[in-house]
Amino acid sequence: MAEMLRKLFKGELDPDGRLVHDRKENESSRYWENIDELGKAEKALCATFTEEQKELFEKYQQLIYDSEDIDREERFSYGFRLGMLLAVEACDISDKYLE
Repeated sequence: MAEMLRKLFKGELDPDGRLVHDRKENESSRYWENIDELGKAEKALCATFTEEQKELFEKYQQLIYDSEDIDREERFSYGFRLGMLLAVEACDISDKYLE
């Protein structure tokens, strides 16, 4: 069995679980600077909330996270299909360059 298929079958490939921005490798990246600023702003904002507002904000955040998960899944699926279409086209034996 091909190595990538074996890894996929055994659950060793998890593109969504892969941390793209590893803080250990790039502490000063714009990504982590943004995350830190986002955390500070959220903490300051939540300090001004009533309990009801905090609950509403938590619900709002969860809806954003859920929407981002759906979007990531759709983008992954589209990218995978696009890659397969490119691979099929690259392997087309009727290609004039192979004649």
